[in-house]
Amino acid sequence: MSVPPSASGYSHNPSTQQRPTSATVFAILHFVFGSLAACGVLWAIITLVAPSVASFGQPNPIMDDMMTDSTAVAVNWIANLWGVLTLVLMFAGGAGLLAVKPYGRTCSIYYALSSLGEKVFGVATYFFVQMPLIERSLDNLRDDPNADQNLVRGMELGMSIGHFTAIIGVLILAIYPILVLIYMNRRPILERYKPGYVGAQDFSSAGPQTLPANYQPPDENNPYSSPFDPKT
Repeated sequence: MSVPPSASGYSHNPSTQQRPTSATVFAILHFVFGSLAACGVLWAIITLVAPSVASFGQPNPIMDDMMTDSTAVAVNWIANLWGVLTLVLMFAGGAGLLAVKPYGRTCSIYYALSSLGEKVFGVATYFFVQMPLIERSLDNLRDDPNADQNLVRGMELGMSIGHFTAIIGVLILAIYPILVLIYMNRRPILERYKPGYVGAQDFSSAGPQTLPANYQPPDENNPYSSPFDPKT
């Protein structure tokens, strides 16, 4: 005997009803923060390809020195390509979390590790590659009697802001990937997104359900009746 899925009392869809709330939240945050980060990476690439656009047509000796230094250019390209890879992992993780697929958790973990590594790389290259170039450019401007001192003071202020961003800003930006690592290894997500997870089935698309041969429709007037015939 078989009954249609609508009569079986099940219409469970595991892709929506079994998704942990924290997974949904992180999936949405992946897309929100990823979109913002994509704008930053795009602007950084524009800066490398067209420095004059990034400086809005104004003279920028520091930018000129960085664009002519092969080490600084190589480091910036590595950082930007690394950023693109991190974004791919982030968006893939968000999509996988929403679809309740194991790769959602895996990509989210790889995103978090890549993001943290990218930030460490960025801080290191700022202090050991970019900052020496900036200080050298400022020294040349200070020694130039024809240099615009307002420009020099503005660049000194920009370097101070850069120091703050390189330390405090990176610490703030590291909070989210750290949270991702923590929550992706908590039990609800760890169990739900592990490969081979078997949860409640989606009976709405499973076709007719076969019932035991001794099944009998229960007597609605008898609350003690059994749906199975004891004689069979």
